[in-house]
Amino acid sequence: MELKPCPFCGGEAVFVSTSEVPDETPRGFFRCENMCCEQCHVRSKDEAEAAWNRRVGDDLMERMEDDGK
Repeated sequence: MELKPCPFCGGEAVFVSTSEVPDETPRGFFRCENMCCEQCHVRSKDEAEAAWNRRVGDDLMERMEDDGK
């Protein structure tokens, strides 16, 4: 999945692993490369990607699209 830029400053997302077991599924969170913005704390890398790419209003837009069908 391609990650969107930081929603606050436009910086690149950096995955920070919190997993201490090398063969385990990577777990951690994404933070802005500029370290000036909020972090998306989650459990798995896939969940972290989805959280990072979520934008305010996404749920509203999905509901509006569903209503229009």
